[in-house]
Amino acid sequence: MEEREKKILRCDKLLEEVKKLGRGCSLRFGGAAPVSTPPELLSMLAECYDYHVRMGVAKTTATPPEVLAFLAGDDNWWVREAVAGNRSTPQASLNRLLKRGLKPIQNATRANLAAKLLRL
Repeated sequence: MEEREKKILRCDKLLEEVKKLGRGCSLRFGGAAPVSTPPELLSMLAECYDYHVRMGVAKTTATPPEVLAFLAGDDNWWVREAVAGNRSTPQASLNRLLKRGLKPIQNATRANLAAKLLRL
């Protein structure tokens, strides 16, 4: 079995675990995972081959800060934009995304920073 096939199977098995947590599984389509998803599972899904799944992990507020920091460096800008909009994203990662340059990511980062200020 090729490495790509192994990655696909691993990701599919992880998605089945999320599906068991309830509410269906919208991660395959870029939706957030259920809040009850264990952090270890979110960490493994952050390395999934499918950017839709990584984007869903980036949108999930229960995703650990170190995983959000990892996803802030993702090659896919949709994933980075999702990290920028997550209220759980650490300040250092938001600063890095703000400097990254793409307008949609900068806009999502600014909106997140503004919301954080309003919550103070």
